[in-house]
Amino acid sequence: MEREQTQNIQFAFYVEFWGNRNFQKYRDASKGFRKDFLSGSNWWMSGNDFINFNNYEQVEKMHYELNESAENKIAQKVIELYRNWRLQGKNIEEIIEECTNIK
Repeated sequence: MEREQTQNIQFAFYVEFWGNRNFQKYRDASKGFRKDFLSGSNWWMSGNDFINFNNYEQVEKMHYELNESAENKIAQKVIELYRNWRLQGKNIEEIIEECTNIK
């Protein structure tokens, strides 16, 4: 999350495919920067909507907000994506279960 001020943020479900070949059928790409993402889980968000860890004042403000309230934009976005994302009708938990229990 350290980035240039105007750079957007990418959220994705990441699987290191070299050691996790069981996830192959859900892979987004066979090469390039998306090769370790699950298909359809490559979301770009405006960097202006989230904290920039290069900015000490933003980090300090976020620390205060985390201690004083339940509002955290990063956590809320991750929870939303986790709950709503589907691939071939399956959620992330079902895909993990399927791919880690293959004998």
